Amino acid sequence: MKQYLTGILAVILIVSLIFNGILYSRYSTSRPIVTFNGESITKKDYQDALEYQAGKPVLNKMVYAMLVDQAAKRAGVSSKPDQVDARINEMRRSTPQLVPDQAADPVKYATFKQDLGSDISLENLRLKGVTADEAEIQDYYQNHKSQFTLPLQVKTTMVVTDNTQDSGTAEADLKQSLAEDVIARQPGLHVVGVNGFQINMDTLPPPYRNAISQAVLHMNPGDVKTIQLGKDYVTFKVKTADATGLPPLSKIHDLVTRQVMLQKAPSAALVVARLFKEAKPKFNSTRYEAYFQDVESADIK
Repeated sequence: MKQYLTGILAVILIVSLIFNGILYSRYSTSRPIVTFNGESITKKDYQDALEYQAGKPVLNKMVYAMLVDQAAKRAGVSSKPDQVDARINEMRRSTPQLVPDQAADPVKYATFKQDLGSDISLENLRLKGVTADEAEIQDYYQNHKSQFTLPLQVKTTMVVTDNTQDSGTAEADLKQSLAEDVIARQPGLHVVGVNGFQINMDTLPPPYRNAISQAVLHMNPGDVKTIQLGKDYVTFKVKTADATGLPPLSKIHDLVTRQVMLQKAPSAALVVARLFKEAKPKFNSTRYEAYFQDVESADIK
């Protein structure tokens, strides 16, 4: 019996050591994550540096977003999905470079939508009780024309190939107005936006980006053109081109009205400071409380 118990204890001890080893390798903050020349950087070193560099803005953002969400719900002015979608469509027309590509980076796009929802909720809180008359709206429109002037925006179909024969096929298909998914099914033809194929314009060399921009800007709807970028060929067809210019006030009246009201409303910083002080948050560490010294000392009168 004694030998039997000793054997069981030995097995338990071995299993315990193995389990502890797994826990250490996975969760211990003192374990090295990289070693070179006899020195190591531990998980704790990395986490401390990361928190030191990014901890304050990340925690600020989380706390302020929660405060705004709670206050907007209480006031009945939380942002609605259609408000967020409308703002994104507006940005795609006026400042498309600020809208992440949903297909290329769905996580970044989802975060962008969430942040935009918080921004709109905060705007709605600021606008409570604020009004604007027609004279103010007309005046703002006349004095802020550059704010509402739209850039030229071109929608295209882009096909990438690696030889002139395939680029010729792409040109012929686009001139026949074949559907993008039909073109993409042909060997050697890669249609941007179909089957997950994308071109990251941000990582292209400046001469390539400039070549694409210049080619597209000098084309009319229905035009098809191929340019060579290194070893690849990019074939474009312009689908639509929205003209640049200042829309009439009648088309953007709601947008201008909101801008007038926001200009008259309490600042975002003031509203957030009020919400923070009213909430009286309790911190379990002075380290994190220090992240909010600026808002705690803000004058909210």
